[in-house]
Amino acid sequence: CRVNARGFKDAVVQMYQSAFGATRETAAVANRLDYGQTAGSEKNWIPFVSGEKLYYAYTPQPHVIIEAHDDGSIEKRHSTSFKPLQQMLKDNPGLEARGSG
Repeated sequence: CRVNARGFKDAVVQMYQSAFGATRETAAVANRLDYGQTAGSEKNWIPFVSGEKLYYAYTPQPHVIIEAHDDGSIEKRHSTSFKPLQQMLKDNPGLEARGSG
């Protein structure tokens, strides 16, 4: 558990991924996915496979798709915005588009 500036433990939820192929006899090693923030929670990314590669839908606005690798590294592959949602958020500054995908 990490320690904050005041010396208190302050764990936050983060996204981890392990490589395929772990068995009961071998331990699975998980790596933190190196994307997003480390000071706040990162969770609920939506995973999907395309062409034998693992991707995650990271945010809904903008709609960000990232490719994850076994070592925890990430490559941002796509980022698009849905204009009606973008306009609604602009017109209503108190609203927030949160969550995945």
